[in-house]
Amino acid sequence: MDKQEELTSKPHIMAISFPLQGHMNPVVQFSKRLVSRGIRLTIVTTTTINMHTQLANSINIEHISTDPSEGETPNTIDDYIALFKLSVSKSLPDIITKQKTNGHPIKVLVYDSLMPWALDIAHKFGIQGVSFFTQSCAICAIFYNIHRGTLRIPYDEGSNYVSLPSMPLLEIKDLPSFVYDIGPYQGLLSLSVDQFSNMKKANCVLFNTFDELESEIAKWLSSQWPIKTIGPSIPSMFLDKRLPDDRDYGLSLFKPDAEACIKWLNAKATGSVVYVSFGSIANLGQDHMDEVAWGLLNSSSNFLWVVRETEQNKLPGNFKAEASEKGLVVSWCPQLEVLAHKAVGSFMTHCGWNSTLEALSLGVPMLVMPQWTDQTTNAKYVVDVWRTGVWVKARDKEIFTREDIANCIKDVMDGAKGEELRANAIKWKELAVEAMSEGGSSDKNIDEFISKSTKSKMAKKSHILVIPYPQQGHINPMLQFSKRLASRGLRVTLVTTIAHKTLIQNQPTSPINFEHISDGFNEGQKPDSIELFVQGLKAEWSKSLPKIIEKLKNSGYPVNAVVYDSFTPWILDIAKEIGLYGVCFFTHSCAVSAIYYHTRKGSVKIPVEKGSLICLPAIPDLGIGDLPSFVSDVDSYPAVLRLVLDRFSNFQEADCLFFNTFDKLEDEIAKWLSSQWPIKTIGPSIPSMFLDKRLPDDKDYGLSLFKPDAEACIKWLNAKDTGSVVYVSFGSIANLGQDHMDEVAWGLLNSNSNFLWVVRETEQSKLPSDFMAKAKGKGLVVSWCPQLEVLAHNAVGSFMTHCGWNSTLEALSLGVPMLVMPQWADQSTNAKYVVDVWQTGVRVKDRDKEIFTREDIANRIKDVMDGAKGEELRANAIKGKELAVEAMSEGGSSDKNIDEFISKVISTTT
Repeated sequence: MDKQEELTSKPHIMAISFPLQGHMNPVVQFSKRLVSRGIRLTIVTTTTINMHTQLANSINIEHISTDPSEGETPNTIDDYIALFKLSVSKSLPDIITKQKTNGHPIKVLVYDSLMPWALDIAHKFGIQGVSFFTQSCAICAIFYNIHRGTLRIPYDEGSNYVSLPSMPLLEIKDLPSFVYDIGPYQGLLSLSVDQFSNMKKANCVLFNTFDELESEIAKWLSSQWPIKTIGPSIPSMFLDKRLPDDRDYGLSLFKPDAEACIKWLNAKATGSVVYVSFGSIANLGQDHMDEVAWGLLNSSSNFLWVVRETEQNKLPGNFKAEASEKGLVVSWCPQLEVLAHKAVGSFMTHCGWNSTLEALSLGVPMLVMPQWTDQTTNAKYVVDVWRTGVWVKARDKEIFTREDIANCIKDVMDGAKGEELRANAIKWKELAVEAMSEGGSSDKNIDEFISKSTKSKMAKKSHILVIPYPQQGHINPMLQFSKRLASRGLRVTLVTTIAHKTLIQNQPTSPINFEHISDGFNEGQKPDSIELFVQGLKAEWSKSLPKIIEKLKNSGYPVNAVVYDSFTPWILDIAKEIGLYGVCFFTHSCAVSAIYYHTRKGSVKIPVEKGSLICLPAIPDLGIGDLPSFVSDVDSYPAVLRLVLDRFSNFQEADCLFFNTFDKLEDEIAKWLSSQWPIKTIGPSIPSMFLDKRLPDDKDYGLSLFKPDAEACIKWLNAKDTGSVVYVSFGSIANLGQDHMDEVAWGLLNSNSNFLWVVRETEQSKLPSDFMAKAKGKGLVVSWCPQLEVLAHNAVGSFMTHCGWNSTLEALSLGVPMLVMPQWADQSTNAKYVVDVWQTGVRVKDRDKEIFTREDIANRIKDVMDGAKGEELRANAIKGKELAVEAMSEGGSSDKNIDEFISKVISTTT
């Protein structure tokens, strides 16, 4: 692809901000993040704003003139706002049309929240409109509550406090100055409140903050609109360092005197300097200027004070001479470099939002002197919520004095208070870096934004090859995941064996392509051993997969990423050799995978001694009977144990690891695993119509080794009362012995509950001879059934299950309590979690009994179907169902993780 083709193929986002440096800087930084992920980016600005040449090389710049017509010079801020709106409303449509004509149609317009009318322009052109708030979530919420009338202004003078959702109690003077002092700034108040005039029509709302910083208010705002926190939007080299050329904003209204500042700082001791700056707009009165000057001198600390050239005539006449030894006054400086310098120990600031975020992100304590606008509210949060600063003057004082300043500096630079503030500041610095680092909250939100807003163009150019291990329990979740990718516009090819070709329901309208290759058993015959099968599979697929990837490339559909089953780790080597993104898909739970990992590295010693209690990170204590059977009984299936342990032979080379689970189901162990590897939970991978219902044609897996007797099952269930049926199935592999079969049969009959029992045709000879006759009326035995439809049926009140992971996830996702009868493999661990962690099921037999009896079965059914225990289980099961639906719904944890993965793949395409 040549340069022109590459540019044409990239999704194109346009950004426009209000023409003030405090608004431009975060929008520019966000734009750089998008460009680094393969997005074509155009920034629209006024002819009065100059971008650095380096910035112009990576971002396209379009200029709009805001020069007034003759005789129309704006005299007030209201006049300027009106002129700006008129100029942009005329010019922006022309720019959008020009970009389309040039082959670079705009997909998304990111506009400053102070320009709500830009959304109407975007939607007129069929473009997504995304509002960008350059202020904090807290400030936004205050103005929003004014807009909707919850906060009435002018405020009652007799009231001292304001109570708003998800915010600390605010004094009147903690509000933005436009709210409690309306008179001089009626136009600015209207500008701030009008941001919400059409907010509900925006496709997305972005905030220059991060989840951990404004957790409660961000959650509340997300209940109002589709918001994403994408900050702190400061240059990467001061945060995650993933954009090595991103060292400054690329925009400055002033010429920084960088060399003099840094040279001076280099000569000062660590943490000895107070950096002082009140931003690019605020003007101190002469009296205030005098107090700051003499307060700095009296503090005995070194100081670096930024005083704009237009303000330097306010400095006391002999001040510079007296300050020459300990202080430096400059007209401007590179603030980020200064705050990051080891000599700087505190920051005296006006608390503009960008300055506040910079100090938080670089771990610098603050001395707060808010002047106007949002600064008073930001200062409230700095001092009382984040606890990284102090007020320069007491709250009950109208003005500050030189003594206030000197004392405050001493407290922060030398006192015990300073130690506390520095510790808090370092904590927030670490959280800011974490938010913007790979996998952090803001990083994920940016990826999700890209995926949602550009999927229809770039996703079609991305091709994912999905390769499950050839067993139904492995194919089903990976097939479901493939559907999720395809629904977002990606091309997906799923590789299966020739033996499975006739079993997959490949409908003409299927969004997934299939490639079928041999596993050495094309007629479906069974191998002599699992070991021979795996060896043959590796030999066959190591030859066939590179040929398939080459064939797809020659057909015009080059593969960008390979998602392979964890049982086939050698596929990663094939992917890497070809230069493809490699993703390992675990079809087991996080807990089971962690147990196998610890076994491989020797933390779980095998054979496990009887009576041992296994203690592993982020997992409840396990008895030997809670371990996967291959671990608790190493001699039972040594070849399978080697197979599950070998999954970890090269997994650390994978670009990502997927788990068919969801964050809130396995919260602790998922967090622990993510501290080890780049994992993403993307489940539960069951058909959409049983979860979020966003894929209307996704009603079943599309693969079955058996022919379900759907009509008979559902017809029979329709005749039963709500919650009256026990559904019984032990999966597609497990075989009950004759004695166990007898106990299950008579236990079901003795329970007095209706039951639907799946018994494979090869197992039906084990049923007691007179069982079918005695069961008539209350029980139905079928060779197979549509399990999801059955579990979702209102007649089903419980599920007697072997606790295979897919069956466990299905029951959890559909809110059905379980009676657990684990047989082998991972089932005993899954059962442990069902009963003791999620508390959505009971064991059929006591832990200390070797076998179960018909009495066990009948009694447990009665407990679950009729007793108080059943009520508790049903409540927990419904909670689990709600969390599963939430995870896969738009904006849920798994949905976000899938979007983030897509964004990563898209970035490899560009």
